[in-house]
Amino acid sequence: METLVGLSAVCRALGDPTRLEMLGLLRRRDICVCEFVALFGLSQPAVSQHLHRLKEAGLVRDRRQGMWVFYHLVEDLPPPAAAALTALPRPLPREERLAALARDECAAPARTSGRRERRPGNSLA
Repeated sequence: METLVGLSAVCRALGDPTRLEMLGLLRRRDICVCEFVALFGLSQPAVSQHLHRLKEAGLVRDRRQGMWVFYHLVEDLPPPAAAALTALPRPLPREERLAALARDECAAPARTSGRRERRPGNSLA
């Protein structure tokens, strides 16, 4: 972030309330994209765009685990980002819901093979 371009990217990333709250929630733990979808009620592409902007600014990193992508804060946040996180209210509006959200609830439809299940009395004809 030594350049003006880097500082500009951080400021753009911090300039959106949704991204600020995402950063605040990431203080608690790593969060899956599908959990952000459930928390914010946004589409998966919209959440991915927000996270891409945060990653592009060097504020978060991602880690793939099977079909899920988890995001976490970088260890050494740039000073403007660290200051913004410190200034965020506590608790955040969705913080309690995040604590209650079970990871196995997210992306449940994606776990199916696409085949219909055979149930008693259910013909697959």
